[in-house]
Amino acid sequence: MNNKTYSILTVLVLCFGLANFVMAEETIEELELPEAKQIGFFEDTFDRLDLAFTFNQENRMQKSLVMAEKRLAEIELLSETDPEAAQEAQKKYNVYLKKAENAINKLQNKTNQNATKEQIQNMVNAQKMIEEHKSKANGIYTRALVNMEKNNASEEKIAQLSKIYSKINSKNNNLSETIISQKEIAKSVYKSNSEKSEEDIEKEFKNIEKELVKAQVNIQKIEKVQQKAQQMIQENNQMKNTQMIQEQISQKTNLPDGDLEAMHAMAQEARDIANNIEKEDIDDLRHNLKV
Repeated sequence: MNNKTYSILTVLVLCFGLANFVMAEETIEELELPEAKQIGFFEDTFDRLDLAFTFNQENRMQKSLVMAEKRLAEIELLSETDPEAAQEAQKKYNVYLKKAENAINKLQNKTNQNATKEQIQNMVNAQKMIEEHKSKANGIYTRALVNMEKNNASEEKIAQLSKIYSKINSKNNNLSETIISQKEIAKSVYKSNSEKSEEDIEKEFKNIEKELVKAQVNIQKIEKVQQKAQQMIQENNQMKNTQMIQEQISQKTNLPDGDLEAMHAMAQEARDIANNIEKEDIDDLRHNLKV
């Protein structure tokens, strides 16, 4: 393989990697996620006061989850700039998730006494909110990974972010299992107290859970977007060692310094081209690179 071929290979690696970042960012934009920013004193105080004066348990749960998602976006930002502060943001996230769990438990206490269709509907709504929250948490994590890879964040920072989200994901799964279990208990109580036939009751449950089923279909679509973005990250990781490739090229081909500098200039030019690539050209670029 001659010098020109090695140079072209290096340029293609750079182009393909940067194109992957562009595509990953575009897929993440399809998700409705909170802005990655640090929560200031006044915003934090307002959130806590707003929650303190919310007495409807379903509304309280919804607000708690929204505030928890804001802390996730804060973790995303701080993971790159201040990892210690990111861990403090995680503690705040845990507080709001606990408040959401407390609201669920209060809903369940009412339901255990005498379950009604309305109370079961509240439990289904709570399950829907939890599932959507889990999806958003995964979306924020994916967006954070894309940005950290793009900014060449250290492996240590990426590993710490993954560790934080592993704990968050575990908590979310536990909360989801809790509410599903409580919903089934509520349905059982309702069946025991109802004089309706089993068939009529099942029809009622099916009607109650219509919106949940719709939400789950939408969540599956979002998960596909997240998987697509993460796949792009993996593809890019396979080509991250461009510098190593360049060093191997110089060793194998004994390129003079002038030619090596020219190759670096070509690589920089490829970066500039890839940064300005148009959305409609990306698919063509990927196709051409595979040919």
